[in-house]
Amino acid sequence: MGTAVAAPVRLSVRRGDESMVEDLEWPSVPLGLLREARPWRTFRWYKGQQHYSGTYWSATMGAT
Repeated sequence: MGTAVAAPVRLSVRRGDESMVEDLEWPSVPLGLLREARPWRTFRWYKGQQHYSGTYWSATMGAT
């Protein structure tokens, strides 16, 4: 059996002003950049909808 080598973890971040910082290596990401990060995509929903995104459901039900 061969030895697996993990690839470096890379990420992209969307800032509060909608600008993006792309292709960062995980160990070099400043904590402040992660604090200002915004969701990459949003979930659409409407009142009375039978199924909600997990985030919305968790927030309204008080669970995590």
